[in-house]
Order: sequence, then C-alpha cells, then structure tokens
Amino acid sequence: MKGLRLLPLLRLLLAAGPADAQSGRPAGTLRGVFISDPPTLDPAQATDTTSSAVVRQLFDTLVELDERLPPK
Repeated sequence: MKGLRLLPLLRLLLAAGPADAQSGRPAGTLRGVFISDPPTLDPAQATDTTSSAVVRQLFDTLVELDERLPPK
C-alpha cells in the first residue's frame, strides 16, 4: 500500500519534465520508482499507468513543433 501513496507524487514528477527543456541541453537524470515493471514500452500498446508514464517520458520530447506546426 505504501507504493500507492507514491503514485500521485510520481505523476507530478513525471509531468514536470526536465527543468532545462527550453535550452535544449540535458538537465540531468530522471529516476522514477514504480511498483511494477511496465508491461510494454510500445506507445500503441500502452494501456496501463506504468507503461504510459514511461512512454511519455521517452517519446514526448523526441520531436518539437513550432507555432506553424512543422517539426523542428
């Protein structure tokens, strides 16, 4: 049950993203604690919270769009 109390904190930490994202430089290492291993890292197959949290951190920042929406 202790892990269930950590889930809201983990979600906040993962949603915050890297602190230095605007400069394009790596901000450091993000370490997260999960109750279980993610069943998949395939974004098309991720239907659970653990997989979704990891997939978001891996894939959301690979491509950025500017104000006209072409990829940078």
